[in-house]
Amino acid sequence: MATAFILNPVWSILPGVYAKDYGFDLALLGSIVLIARVFDAITDPVIGYLSDRRRESGGKRGNWVLLGGSFFVIASSLLYMPTLPVSEGKVLFFFLLFFLSYTIIDIPHYSWGSEISTDYDARAYTYSIRTAFVFCGQILFYLIPLVTGEGEYNAETLRFAVFFGAVLMAATLFFSRHFAPDKARESRSLPRRPYGRVWRLITGNLPLLIFVASFLLAGMSLGMWWGLQFIYLDSYLKLGDKIPIIFITGDVAGLLAIPLWFLLVRRTSKRFAMLFGIVLNVVMILACLLVSPGVSWLAPLVIVVGVAMASSNLNVVYPAMVADIADYGELKFRRDVRATYFAVVLLTYKCAFGAGSGLALYILGRAGFDPAAGEQDAAAILGLQIAFVLMPVLLAVSACVFVALAPISKARHSIISKRLNREPSMLAES
Repeated sequence: MATAFILNPVWSILPGVYAKDYGFDLALLGSIVLIARVFDAITDPVIGYLSDRRRESGGKRGNWVLLGGSFFVIASSLLYMPTLPVSEGKVLFFFLLFFLSYTIIDIPHYSWGSEISTDYDARAYTYSIRTAFVFCGQILFYLIPLVTGEGEYNAETLRFAVFFGAVLMAATLFFSRHFAPDKARESRSLPRRPYGRVWRLITGNLPLLIFVASFLLAGMSLGMWWGLQFIYLDSYLKLGDKIPIIFITGDVAGLLAIPLWFLLVRRTSKRFAMLFGIVLNVVMILACLLVSPGVSWLAPLVIVVGVAMASSNLNVVYPAMVADIADYGELKFRRDVRATYFAVVLLTYKCAFGAGSGLALYILGRAGFDPAAGEQDAAAILGLQIAFVLMPVLLAVSACVFVALAPISKARHSIISKRLNREPSMLAES
């Protein structure tokens, strides 16, 4: 919850605030985001590998979360309250520190959740709860303008978020560290093989590679849409005073949809549920072509609600799918490297999301879109339609192809779990 509260504005609010309040060039900001995500790509597998190695020797995932959460608060204060003048060098450094801290939290936290239960449906339930608190954190952030009386999101909103986020992070870190189960993992008594190169554990896992391909495309799609969402609502539709209620309503809808996604997983499969969520997202994004300045604010409200519901679907389903893929990898390689697998998936998603956000901002900047202008010319509007609608839809549809190829069904995962829990002699006979 605290992590989502602090992370939320970096995608939805920060680009618009830097452009309007600090006069930062959108194309330059897009390039900085892209560089920061490349750096993030390097640190993800490193943190995943170190977390797995430490776990093997009896370490706990929660210690990583505690360390990352502490640095995350510091990094957010530098990024959200920059000292003037705001230079590109400082902004780049703040982004690098911010994403490194987030990586130290996120990868061990995802891995931690996969160890609470090994059951196919129970894992979906675990990540449903996690997703619910993610939405709670986002809703808390969106409430800030209503609490402070600002009425819209600006630099003051980010300053308030830093101080409240620090308190929230301290409280939730204490709670999770002392009450969440995080014991040393019991051995499954599998025959041990040499650890080998991490690269072989990744490339030899076909279900992982298929899933990574789908996440690469889906991440770019989401990055382009979320990276321009605030600019679309504030600078294009001129709905600055309505944005808080739009965002809050969207996240409440996403929160309420979580039980429905969990039920869909139980009744069908994780693969079908994820496909359903992507299709819903595509329909909502396409609806943006029907909305223009002057249209009732209820139209973008419906779109944001639909995208938030699709987002909650993704957050429930994908970590549960990765946990199943990690079980397959453990069976095949006789090593539990789930943090490494989560790192690979999150690396792909973060890079793709960052690349999508950077590309969208770059396209918008090259098209001549000015967030501070009263009206936009035809070229700027076309650039917005390409970067905010057409390209995200094309990428999302392409992702559906790879999701449909995901091979680990509920029945196959049941077989994997049974084999993992057999005695070494029985496993050798099979």
